[in-house]
Amino acid sequence: MEHGLTNGPDLLNKLRMTSVGAMSLVTNSMPKVKKASGRLFIRGPVDWEWITSASKLGGRALHAAIAVAFLDGFTQTGKVTLKPSVIQQLGIERTSGYRALTKLEKAGLVTVSRRRGAAPTVWIPERFGHSKSLAS
Repeated sequence: MEHGLTNGPDLLNKLRMTSVGAMSLVTNSMPKVKKASGRLFIRGPVDWEWITSASKLGGRALHAAIAVAFLDGFTQTGKVTLKPSVIQQLGIERTSGYRALTKLEKAGLVTVSRRRGAAPTVWIPERFGHSKSLAS
């Protein structure tokens, strides 16, 4: 066949086009999910007291809490990896996001495990409907 293309899945993969310049809110590292009406949403339940507590911490704490709640909607385990790309989509720079995460942690709204060179792992407390066991 011309250009070395054969029929089947290989042909489809080679012909698949991607849109250039379009920014997707869901990164390749996130699970593929169907979007309601073509839009992303925060899947609940999200404890209102948890959200209002985050909003009172100042800075970008509420933004970081929303990012955590958004990611938890994919896993629904209470454990998420907060990648810089996700917080940047909310207009937060990486260092500001990590400071906001520290505020959430000091307020008892999340538990965080940090490793040099890796995105932090965040656990949401039991009252949010999940276990915060670090053994998970």
